[in-house]
Amino acid sequence: MKRCRLAVLLSMGMLMGVVGGCKETEYPESLRYEFKPHAFKDENNNRAEITLEDDAATRLAELLEPFFGTPREPQVRFEWKGQTGKTFEDEGKHLSAENLRQGSILYRQHCLHCHGVLGDGNGPTGAFLSPKPRDFRAGMFKFRSTVKMVGDKPDTAVVLVAPSRADLLKTLKNGVPTASMPAFNLLDDKQLDQLTSYVIHLSLRGQTERFFARRVQTTNELPSEGDVEEQVEKTVKRWVEEMAWPLVPNRPSKPWDQLHAEGRASNWSAGRQIYIGDGACVQCHGKDGQASEIELPDNKTRKNEWGDPVDPRNLTYGYYRGGSRPIDIFYRIKLGITGSGMPAASDKLTDEQLWLLVDYVMSMPLQMR
Repeated sequence: MKRCRLAVLLSMGMLMGVVGGCKETEYPESLRYEFKPHAFKDENNNRAEITLEDDAATRLAELLEPFFGTPREPQVRFEWKGQTGKTFEDEGKHLSAENLRQGSILYRQHCLHCHGVLGDGNGPTGAFLSPKPRDFRAGMFKFRSTVKMVGDKPDTAVVLVAPSRADLLKTLKNGVPTASMPAFNLLDDKQLDQLTSYVIHLSLRGQTERFFARRVQTTNELPSEGDVEEQVEKTVKRWVEEMAWPLVPNRPSKPWDQLHAEGRASNWSAGRQIYIGDGACVQCHGKDGQASEIELPDNKTRKNEWGDPVDPRNLTYGYYRGGSRPIDIFYRIKLGITGSGMPAASDKLTDEQLWLLVDYVMSMPLQMR
């Protein structure tokens, strides 16, 4: 029994020496990004995984390394100078090798224990948390202000859109209330930027790996280096182009204090009508906003895009994971919450109606007192 305990303690010590840091600030030189299964929700609403045989997994990791480096020496190999536009110029600087290396050190110190070496949400403590830490590899980030542009018009129904750098920085600074994601507002702006860059790096690598893993699983054919280079270019271009388009909503027709006062005076009748009508909020959050499984049995079986159980928010608590300002809630309703099952608002609703709905949602905790 003592030998077993000693073996467990030694194994834990070795694990923390490799991934937890001990006295070292950087990852070991020998550490490589390895392939781990990618979870998704199948057509039957169940959790499934993209898996590979060991040889294929090893070879895919080797093919990705020249483009994304290692945990100690991360990179994004992409011809930034060949692109036009200030966003590409800025991201080229943000995702420089030195910025990413410093970001990897900060990530190892502050994020690895929940999000894991790969950014897959499977760090040593990740399995014990609810909701689970985000898997960056799918490119799905809940809280964003960006929108997909189709020609010169925004398509708010598209949910798989890259967040802006500002969106990611906001989440790092403020944390995620009622989840296990803390606020990192004691880090300075440069450190936060470096950490954001490293998260983007992990996501770009993960999205590329996920694309090829699904293809290999289906066809059993590994990509060539040229295939990988082409896909990296597509992934990076799409990300940088999408993060450059924040949605700018129309302002309310009245100052917010006046809109809120009029809502209170009418017991928020206009906002409630939108909530139960074209807003379709009652389908998940219920008539009183408590998302009761008694009222809504389907809430028991809702799953996110990874196939994990997800509970619609009880709006009467007054805690909003994406931020508690009116504009934060506006974005959550207008653009949806990527990966969670929360859809974007119907095109039937104007921005003015959405502001009334935001005010009504924010009134719900007041009405429960």
